[in-house]
Amino acid sequence: MSIDKDEDLDEISRSLHEVRNAIRAIDGKAPEPYAPTPPESRYCSFCGKGESEVAVLVEGPAVFICDECVDKAQEIVRDSKKSPGSSI
Repeated sequence: MSIDKDEDLDEISRSLHEVRNAIRAIDGKAPEPYAPTPPESRYCSFCGKGESEVAVLVEGPAVFICDECVDKAQEIVRDSKKSPGSSI
């Protein structure tokens, strides 16, 4: 993974953390400190593949999703829009 991509993913992770803390504030909860997940424990929360097994692993609040699962999710959403009345 390139340095630029790592920096971009870190920025996304920090932004998601800020959003989570904003939601916590609305609920009257104290903010949580930002603590990135160590690389050795990063794996997709959906398929279980480790960071070294996928091209991109995006970090969210206490979850990760890989590029492959993002593609599959997009396919599911796209197919659900083709079939009126279907649920995801």
